[in-house]
Amino acid sequence: MPKRAIIAVLGSLLLALAPALAVPPAPIVGSVSGRGGVQVNGVPAPNGMNVYAGNRIVTARGAVAVVLLARGGKIALGSSTSALFTNHSGGLLVKLDRGVVDAVSEANTVVRVQAGAVTIRARDGSGAFEVDFSGRSLRVVARRGPVLAEAANQTVTIAEGKTMKTSLARAAEGAAGGMGTVMIVAGAAGAAGLAAAIHSLSQSSKQTCASPSQLSCP
Repeated sequence: MPKRAIIAVLGSLLLALAPALAVPPAPIVGSVSGRGGVQVNGVPAPNGMNVYAGNRIVTARGAVAVVLLARGGKIALGSSTSALFTNHSGGLLVKLDRGVVDAVSEANTVVRVQAGAVTIRARDGSGAFEVDFSGRSLRVVARRGPVLAEAANQTVTIAEGKTMKTSLARAAEGAAGGMGTVMIVAGAAGAAGLAAAIHSLSQSSKQTCASPSQLSCP
């Protein structure tokens, strides 16, 4: 077969196989609105921009962003926060590099927040909680409902209206890290300014979300 004919045949095969070989688009997590410097994958994010699984959102100092989730619930990011959004078992996993997030989890969109080696989630699927992570310092606030903080070495339940404070233990070689000494304190003292910004941005987007929360302590 002439060389040109072989090239033509190969070209036709590639065109025919292109749809099957195409990488499916990442699923939409929701849409983001913000005030101040908000970036998605390093690009300034206009209000209403879609957020996809695998996207990283970073807020500048003094900025705030709210992601309204496609299937209900929301995630707010406070000042100087970096977080990666990924899918996880029919829900959402937010890998928090640093900063503070306020999560509203619903039964059909269970939200988990991972801070270091600790994963935080609403105990009953729906709930609202705040996670503040800086270096090895971790603070979790139960806004509504009980919340679980799970690590390799223990699980802590934080009751609604209480706050857990701990430092993350360094992981031994070949082992997962965990929580150090855990303190449970009364009162859900958190970022009041972030809560106000969440309400304002949610109102401006003309969408509503339910907001429960979870954490439990003895």
